[in-house]
Amino acid sequence: MHRIHGWNHVYRRSNGALYYVRRPPTDIADALPTRQFRRSLKHRDERAPAFKAAYDIVHAEVEACIAKLRKGLSAPQAQRDYDQAVIRAQRLGFDYRPMDVLADEQTNIEDLVNRLIAVEAKIDDPTARDVDAVLGAIPKPKYTLADALEIFIELNKTELRGKNEGQRKRWRNPLELAVRNFTE
Repeated sequence: MHRIHGWNHVYRRSNGALYYVRRPPTDIADALPTRQFRRSLKHRDERAPAFKAAYDIVHAEVEACIAKLRKGLSAPQAQRDYDQAVIRAQRLGFDYRPMDVLADEQTNIEDLVNRLIAVEAKIDDPTARDVDAVLGAIPKPKYTLADALEIFIELNKTELRGKNEGQRKRWRNPLELAVRNFTE
């Protein structure tokens, strides 16, 4: 890929296609499953007005994603963390139970001791995720309607392919209005 001068994060592949390629900032890099944002701009000429519109849309989407990640983990990421904690606990032979359930008076003391023995060697290691999984330190994610809307839009993004910004707004506005009305 060759960088296009005058455009931030735009590269040309050997076949002439232009791509938006950007590494995430270091403060949120761990929250992303990939090492870079890479999207086709579906153009081959960087001087075309349609290219500028495509670039602006993709750049705005990436900036919004970065801003959302800086506010905190997105709901899908929190769900992935929770699912991984459940799997880790099961690999060690335990059912995943949240910490408040384990601290309840009705919890079997023998089960709690077995859990502590299983992760005893890893307790001082801050990178060991097995401790959090076995002791229930990963909270179950709570979804809001806004999160549900974002997940729905992400699942249906193929419907938005080929639409301009106005058409995207007209597609999204009724959904946002419904969420706002329901929450009020």
